Amino acid sequence: MKRAEQLAGEMGVTQLATYTLGDRVAYEPYERTRRFSFGNGFRIYQRSQTDNPGCPDEILIVKEIAQPPAAGDANKPRA
Repeated sequence: MKRAEQLAGEMGVTQLATYTLGDRVAYEPYERTRRFSFGNGFRIYQRSQTDNPGCPDEILIVKEIAQPPAAGDANKPRA
């Protein structure tokens, strides 16, 4: 995860994001995925209901990894 954050930051990416099944889905691999993601600083950004009974909801999770440069600071290196 740290390496992905480092590479993303070097490319100017300010956040990482992914979709996974929501917590209404009691399936161990997805439970493990959510624990890993939340343990690494991801948060729920959006929750969506689906029409698939096997996957009733999904979540978009995001992690901020850097602040975008302020207006006029385009030439300054990012933290």
